[in-house]
Amino acid sequence: MLDINALRSDLSGVAAALAKRGVALDTARFTSLESERKRIQTRTQELQAKRNAVSRDVGLAKRRGDDAEPLLRQVTGLGDELAGLERELDAVQAKLRDFLLDLPNVPDASVPVGRDAEDNVVVRHVGTPRSFEIIAMLVAGGEGTLLGPLFGVALLTLLPTIFQPFKEYLTLAVGAMLVASFLWLPEGLFGTAAIWTARLARRLRRQRKAAS
Repeated sequence: MLDINALRSDLSGVAAALAKRGVALDTARFTSLESERKRIQTRTQELQAKRNAVSRDVGLAKRRGDDAEPLLRQVTGLGDELAGLERELDAVQAKLRDFLLDLPNVPDASVPVGRDAEDNVVVRHVGTPRSFEIIAMLVAGGEGTLLGPLFGVALLTLLPTIFQPFKEYLTLAVGAMLVASFLWLPEGLFGTAAIWTARLARRLRRQRKAAS
């Protein structure tokens, strides 16, 4: 629940902060309730002071032997009026509590303007997006074989460790690896290695046949 003292000291500021959350603060109603509270409390203080004064007059009248009955009736009337003001104050205080309970908390000054999380602003990304990593794994390892993506997973798992001293360049390194794979290694690192291994094996077989 909002601190009522915040509204009393800076009503317009609280209204502006709540507007960031799409909440319209009913400043007129709050001002009206506060005015009524102040009126009751001021009248209560006046009547209490008056009752104290009349009570002193009652004591003086009794010491002088005068009839204090009119003064006693006045004290009783003031007490009844004070009891009525107390009930009025309780009712106003209850309305103020209900008013505050309907209000959300004031957002921090750093929170961007918006109704909910959908309006949040992305300040920064930490690490590389998961979809980007998956594509990088496939491209780096090669998608034509079962072991290719596994090789890509292993490679991208090791890259953060390799680039730990230069982690701000990790995304750049992965991007450069992707470009290089697209341009010069379309089959991926593992696929290209498999192709060259197969070619080497065929050449060695031909050489052995020629030698025999």
